[in-house]
Parts: sequence; structure tokens; C-alpha cells
Amino acid sequence: MWIFKSPNDYSEMVEKIAKCSFAISLVLLYILSCANEDYYAFLSEISFGGEYEFAKIKINLATLFLPLLVGILEHMFKLHDKMSDLLGIRTRYEKKYIVMPILRESGFTKVSDEMLKKDVCKRIMSKCFYKYASSTQPAIDKHSIVLTLNEWCWYWIVLDTMLLTTVTGFFFLIFKWSLKNLLLIIGALSAMCILLFLVKRQTVKYTQYEIEAIYSDKERKNEIKKEIKQIPVIKDAL
Repeated sequence: MWIFKSPNDYSEMVEKIAKCSFAISLVLLYILSCANEDYYAFLSEISFGGEYEFAKIKINLATLFLPLLVGILEHMFKLHDKMSDLLGIRTRYEKKYIVMPILRESGFTKVSDEMLKKDVCKRIMSKCFYKYASSTQPAIDKHSIVLTLNEWCWYWIVLDTMLLTTVTGFFFLIFKWSLKNLLLIIGALSAMCILLFLVKRQTVKYTQYEIEAIYSDKERKNEIKKEIKQIPVIKDAL
């Protein structure tokens, strides 16, 4: 089943995230429409009376086309990437868990802010990490790359779920405000925050495996050291 299948590359990861976004949106809208008649009436109104029955379950058209729209937008515009850029998730992760360990492995005991500038990090990621840990042409065992990619995939799925829960929950509270409903939504988001933290821990662990695998080869280690010493900011610091 696609939901349990680990993505082997970025395109497969995007496809899985888009499918999950569709499925999660569908479930959320259906549950909330069952929980409140006004919410269901609103969805029916924007469905122009369109309604389907599947296994004795009535679903209006909006409950289908809104999740489909979410899935398409995720696949087309990589919404998880947009959230990552907005919140600086990937940038902070790469800096802390990839660039800094690579610099330390290369003999730099003190890492200055100059060494962690955006252009420097981008070059190190390209020439010293993805050169060896790319999912398309890996120089190390692909198993560790797939494990990391799978954890990143689940991270973005949980993050998307949090966003979708926040949006649908907001509209639900408009139709059916109560302190209990607010606490339920906050509780659900808190549980997802914990899950996000646990997934990140796994991602960090597998990223460390990748870096260890890259540096396990003496020739690669020397290549990386030479590449890093060619970066102007670092070259000037030597």
C-alpha cells in the first residue's frame, strides 16, 4: 500500500505527501461535517447540491473536490517546501545537523558565523553532502539515504496535517464554538507537535549515518577537505 511504501527519491516523496494531504483533508472534512449540521450545510451549499453515496456513507461534492484541490496544490507547488522556507526549517536543519558536523569532521573545531552563511552552506550541501548522498546517484549505501528520505516525508506529512487541522478546525469553531472543541483542537495539535519532534529525532539519527558513511572512505574525506578549503570565507580564515 502506497502509504507504507518508502520513497526512493524526491519525486516519489512529493507524490506520497500529496496523496496524504488529499486523504487527511478528506477525513477531516468528513468528520467535521458529521459533527456539525451547519458545517455540513455549508459544504453542501458550495457543492451546488452534488452528493455521492459510498458504502451507505453520504459525501457531498465539496468533501471530495476540496481535498483533491489540496492534493493537487501540494503536488504542483510543493507546499511543504513553501512552509519550510517560511519557517526556516530545512535551512536550520542543514546548518546544525549537516554543515556543522561536516566542518568538524574536516578538522574545524571552531565554526564561525561566517562559515555558516547561506552561500557557504549551499556550497557545502552541494559539493560535500549531496554529491555523495544523492538519491539518484549515491556514492554511499542507498539504504541510509532512503531511511532519511522516508523520515523527511513523514515530517512534512505531519506538518501538513497540522496546517490542515488548524484551518479546518478554525472554520469548525466558527460554526460550533465551545471551549471543549477548542481544547480538542489544541490537544490534537499538541499531540502532532510531539510526533513531529519524534520524527525529527529519527531524521537526525539517519542523517548522522549518512555523514558517517561519507567520511568512512578516506579518499572522500580528503576530497571534502580540499573542497571546503577552496571556499573563499574558509580559505581566508586558514
